[in-house]
Amino acid sequence: MTIFFSSDPHYDHINILKYCNRPYETVEHMNADLILKFNNKVTADDITYHMGDFTFKNAEVAFNIIEQLNGNHYFIRGNHDNWLKNNIKHKKIFNVKDYDELKINGQNIILSHYPMFTWNKARYGSWMLHGHCHSNINHHNEDTKRLDVGVDSAKKFLGDYVPFSFADIKAIMDAKEYKAVDHHIAD
Repeated sequence: MTIFFSSDPHYDHINILKYCNRPYETVEHMNADLILKFNNKVTADDITYHMGDFTFKNAEVAFNIIEQLNGNHYFIRGNHDNWLKNNIKHKKIFNVKDYDELKINGQNIILSHYPMFTWNKARYGSWMLHGHCHSNINHHNEDTKRLDVGVDSAKKFLGDYVPFSFADIKAIMDAKEYKAVDHHIAD
């Protein structure tokens, strides 16, 4: 089992094609390609944390897409996830939160749709994974252990619109140094 992180696919969102300069003629083409690329990387036994803005559409559209995606899914709500507002039930969705903290292989990870300037245990090496920014703040993330895990950021870091694996993120984070932005320094 592998753990993946992704954000901001914006399934069925026509304007995302121009806002993010995605190379698709139609949202149907984008949806099909994003699903194909996702499934080429994620297997049926894997877990994906979706960090928001999955789709503008309703739960029926979201469930149709989720049914096509491999693996099991955890969701962090984004500002365009109105379909997640209700207490939804779906066999492939295991949790829905606004914020989460994980520990994977001893690594503390903070999950939020929105980037945080500072976060819990930052001075002790925790990672802050977010979406929302469509790779537009990657230059602000250079001197910190924060990473935009959206599909547009994946295109820049990984070469394609795919989820980030834990190993992908570890390789990126290992090349970064955390520089404190507040009075907290590592003890």
